Amino acid sequence: MTPDHNHYIAVEGIDGAGKSTQLSYITTYLRDQGFSVCLTREPGGTPLGEVFRRLIFEGVRGHIPGPYTETLLYVADRIEHLRRVVFSALESGSWVLSDRCLFSTLAYQGYARGLGIDRLIEIHKAVDAWVLPDLTLYFDVEPSVSLQRKEQTNEITRFEREGLEFMVRVREGYQVLLERLSQYIVRVDAKGSSEEVFERVRTVLVRKFPCCLNEEGGA
Repeated sequence: MTPDHNHYIAVEGIDGAGKSTQLSYITTYLRDQGFSVCLTREPGGTPLGEVFRRLIFEGVRGHIPGPYTETLLYVADRIEHLRRVVFSALESGSWVLSDRCLFSTLAYQGYARGLGIDRLIEIHKAVDAWVLPDLTLYFDVEPSVSLQRKEQTNEITRFEREGLEFMVRVREGYQVLLERLSQYIVRVDAKGSSEEVFERVRTVLVRKFPCCLNEEGGA
């Protein structure tokens, strides 16, 4: 269980949706108001997690993990990340901002790879990794736009290399999660300038945490 009265926020979406930029905006926004912020990511965020990350994205000597191995590496990373980073930071009174959380595994592996969202939920529950952020911001963008952005920055991962059809399925997976877990995940239109997108984000943050934040940006 996460500590009571915490502020655990994750950002989600297909790569190229602008998550990293918005994380930077949110971090600055909270720190300007005097809050301590722990910025982290999945997979990664811990020394062991970085090893998992390399295995997932690069494999070993050309051997890329299959769907189930890939999924279990994500779950193992999440267990480590929650206990060594997220819970510790929340207990110290910090806000936690994470680039991705379990929603990625449900959308990419559960839905797009066809392993089953319900099956992966049960796996998370079985190993005490079913921990939902207080708020997950899902940045929604057309997969074709996302791939174009990634190509322009030359940051294509093996997931983008699987093509447009795969990314379309991932987006469909996020839509399923929006419908099933609407109290935890909020769609943010990722079109427009980064400043325009952040204004949408700020509106969501103020609505979710009214005791901490207000429309003027003061604590």
